[in-house]
Amino acid sequence: PIPNIVEEPQELVFGAYDPEGTLNDTTLSIEEVFLAWRLNDTSEITSALQKIRQKERMPLISLEPWSFNRNGMVKETLLTDIVEGKYDPTIQGICQTIGQENPQPVLLRWGQEMELTGQWEWAQGNPEGFIASYRKFVDVCRSTGATNIRFVWSPAGDPSLKKYWPGSAYFDYAGLTALEFEAWSLQKGAPRGLTFEELFDPRYNLVKDYGKPVIIAEFGADREQQEEWLKEASLAFANYPLLKGVVLFNAKSETAWDGGLTPDWRINAPWDPNLETKTK
Repeated sequence: PIPNIVEEPQELVFGAYDPEGTLNDTTLSIEEVFLAWRLNDTSEITSALQKIRQKERMPLISLEPWSFNRNGMVKETLLTDIVEGKYDPTIQGICQTIGQENPQPVLLRWGQEMELTGQWEWAQGNPEGFIASYRKFVDVCRSTGATNIRFVWSPAGDPSLKKYWPGSAYFDYAGLTALEFEAWSLQKGAPRGLTFEELFDPRYNLVKDYGKPVIIAEFGADREQQEEWLKEASLAFANYPLLKGVVLFNAKSETAWDGGLTPDWRINAPWDPNLETKTK
């Protein structure tokens, strides 16, 4: 049977965001999709859940709360509009749709990387506003009776993430990003790219005291020695006792980073995450 991060939390499970469908790995237990919420339309969520179920994987839905840009619901007032209930029908529809998959657990990652100000509409440099809107989302979702949803509070890993903590009652897993982009590091003046532990250690240390299981919701490396980097990362996973899930980001960035660089984290060689682990 496929390991279940919910029913068997002691297991470290692996998954992927693989929009091109190039990974035909039957050992993967989680499949991630990125979906924007839609006004009165949950068809994309229904379709994604059906496809993932056919692969016998657990869904990880990264739900992006873009403003609808209608009836005064614009990005400038997104967080306030959510708190005031203007998005309640959308939240209810989404969570009722997911609830219909019960008993299949669904990991729901809402408003990711909120501390990266300017990166997303919901990343407004307004911790109090984000916390209020995040709690509103969870409260409305729970009110639908969807008991199979597991909430993933998922900052990128910037030190400012602690300002965005919604409280332990509002998430089941802490999600983090661990994407290594060697060319960007070099452009910023670093003598070399970061190892996995150099990248992940400070991020993990920021969330470990919350005592919740951790998922790397976006994991990968864009660098010449990608295969070696992934192997070394796999060997280091055992050093993080709260780490319960690793999701490979097998895609190219849709937008350029500073300096016009466009990272591509798609793997160019088979990756075996189930290596014999080391301990410190």
